[in-house]
Amino acid sequence: MAPFMTAHLRVLGPLRGTVPPSATQEAEALAAVRTLLVGASTCALPPLSELLMGLGALHGGRRPKVLLQAPGARHEFALCRRGNVVEVSVYEIEGALFQLDRRVELQALVHATAKALQASHTPAAAAGGSPAGRHASGVSPRTDDGPAEASGLDARLLAIADRIALEPMAADPLGNLPDRVIAYHASRQDDPTPAPVALSCEVRLRPGATAWTTTTSQSDYHALLFAGELTLWLQGRPIRLEKGPVFVLLMAWVEGIRAVLDAWQEGLPLQHLALGAAGARIETKLSGRDEVTLKAHTDKGEMRFARGLSLAHIALPVLRLASDLLRGLVEVDRAQQRNLHVRRLRQDIRELRRRVRQLDTSPSLETFDAERVRFALAERDRCLSEPAAAPLTSDTRHYAPRWEYEVDGLDATSTYLVGDTLVVGTPRRRLALDAATGGLRWDRPTNHCPTLVAGPVMLELRSEGSVELFSLTDGESFARAKVSWSAGAPANGVYAGGGSLPDLAILPLRHHELVALDLQTGAPRWKYATKAPGPVRWRRLGRVLFVTGGDGVVHAVDVASGEPLWRLTHRSRFFQPPAVCGETLVLTGGNDRRRGRCIGVDVFSGRVRWSREIPCRPVAPPTAAGADCVLLQEVSPRGPALTAIDPETGANRWQVFDRILSEGTSLLADESGVYINSGDGHALALDTQTGHLLWQRRLADPLSDHVPRKLEIVADGTQLFIPSAQLHVVNRTTGLSVAPALACDLVPDVVKLDRPRGWLYVAEESGYIKAFAQTPSLRLVK
Repeated sequence: MAPFMTAHLRVLGPLRGTVPPSATQEAEALAAVRTLLVGASTCALPPLSELLMGLGALHGGRRPKVLLQAPGARHEFALCRRGNVVEVSVYEIEGALFQLDRRVELQALVHATAKALQASHTPAAAAGGSPAGRHASGVSPRTDDGPAEASGLDARLLAIADRIALEPMAADPLGNLPDRVIAYHASRQDDPTPAPVALSCEVRLRPGATAWTTTTSQSDYHALLFAGELTLWLQGRPIRLEKGPVFVLLMAWVEGIRAVLDAWQEGLPLQHLALGAAGARIETKLSGRDEVTLKAHTDKGEMRFARGLSLAHIALPVLRLASDLLRGLVEVDRAQQRNLHVRRLRQDIRELRRRVRQLDTSPSLETFDAERVRFALAERDRCLSEPAAAPLTSDTRHYAPRWEYEVDGLDATSTYLVGDTLVVGTPRRRLALDAATGGLRWDRPTNHCPTLVAGPVMLELRSEGSVELFSLTDGESFARAKVSWSAGAPANGVYAGGGSLPDLAILPLRHHELVALDLQTGAPRWKYATKAPGPVRWRRLGRVLFVTGGDGVVHAVDVASGEPLWRLTHRSRFFQPPAVCGETLVLTGGNDRRRGRCIGVDVFSGRVRWSREIPCRPVAPPTAAGADCVLLQEVSPRGPALTAIDPETGANRWQVFDRILSEGTSLLADESGVYINSGDGHALALDTQTGHLLWQRRLADPLSDHVPRKLEIVADGTQLFIPSAQLHVVNRTTGLSVAPALACDLVPDVVKLDRPRGWLYVAEESGYIKAFAQTPSLRLVK
């Protein structure tokens, strides 16, 4: 036995004494353990049995570090082996730090813990020992009416304690691995153009060993309490902030940045954030939406200011340094990549950096090939499912019913008219009807899967994530695409085909990706990742797809190849699909609920032409009214509003306030007029150039009549088909009825117009479909 160990055994005496110790001896033994672990602190200790097992693992060289939880307390103990000593740290998880790296002789701590455990499990201790000792032991002795003998469990604990105390100390498993000192230099005093705010840090990290690395993810907060020295640089001048566990201060700053960003998004005019450090203090004041003042108190009593900063100037250095420190920690100790705290902090830092970059007032633009955009937009292909409107031959129309079909549980959102086929969806099945006769062509079950129709193909989105393709001719499946479509996500997509384009269906996937499926083979043609936080929205113009997704990035993507044409990053977040008006792409967005922003972007290069603040919150996507006017639906303190702006300059042309312009109103616009259909039975038309009222009609009683599921207005030449309690056919110039209301008792939840033949199809979600054909009419010719 080593002389060092023998000396301590001679001092402590035999562990299994023949004379039972008294309650005083038990308290003294427990106090000795407390003195070694935490000194004079009164914090609760971990159970003696757990403490001894952890010390045994350190003593035997089986583990380099042990984490112990105090029962009934929020703090945690971390014991790290350092040669012949153990470093004891006591802290709260993401809270107060009571003690950091208190050096204790490992052999002495093992013997003191074993002696305290032996004292708390003797008959005397069981009968009249102190409650504190019995609680700290972690095992309640079994007692009867009189003094009790030690239980079987107690006997095994005491035997283990004897073996741990008497066995020789193994070598430190990490003793040959020196600490690594890593320096992160962000700024220097002699830089020609120093950053307004920068941070530098020098930390000391202890390497880990792969022999103790497992596949289990654990919560190790102590790994973040590494020592270092933190320095703040203001305009190239250093201010020493912290010497110790620097990452604790950085985590407090990260939470402070989150609070400031939340206040910025809510539009709060003033935010004050004070962050303390050892001998220094930093105060951040947000006096406007784009100006931040930083005041630093040095450890020498000096005060330094930095004014006219942005939130990015302060937040990005903190987030960058925190990310670098986490990366360095994982490089030194690979086991920390499974640390739950490290994983969460990485996600938080990544999210905050994305939010901070959106605050940049100067947009960043990447134009990959502007000439290719001009070529793509010049080749306008027609959509196969939307043929051109046939010219009208008469100012009046009369419709007579042709056939009727009953479908139980009809879904208005899954009803399509493609050529001479009417596809009808229900929660359990899909069926195809002949548009001319109403005869059933095919019927197949769907198992509650959402469906889309793209050109001549029906796509069924399966719950396991695959997409199955069916022919509309016979309803038979001919291909299946294995893509990561997210079950439960909105079923939407866009069809691209005709001309020089192959038949493609572009669908959004989970992980914020777009995939283009070949409608002949079902194979994916291309994928495009947007990294957007919200649902992907788009607007297609010819061969170009303009994509947004709830962040400040706008993508222009080639429909045929999926290659990026240009990408614009702006400070505002865009939640609505854009509108294309002439050569300008108009987007609306914002960062809070009370105001918004509208920008105009050149469709060829992605360059921002103009940007303006909207005092009202937009409630619908912008709508192009011809080639020289864009309409915005907003909610203002005065009520719902409709604003027309110039796409070239962003200036207001006119603004109209009316209660029927509330959210959910259907709007149709072109060069001659703006046509509005509301759910309260009113319809009106405005002049596109001036905003003057052209006509207004009341089509239904809002109290007694039914409201259709869809309010979309269908236009055909000079006629408008307006769904209300009944389907009305009016003249778009005068607002007068050009045909009697259809002799139909169905609520027009779905209205489909077959333009080549002039037939109308009306469906109600109760389960009925009726077809109407235009009948010949006589007109007096003078």
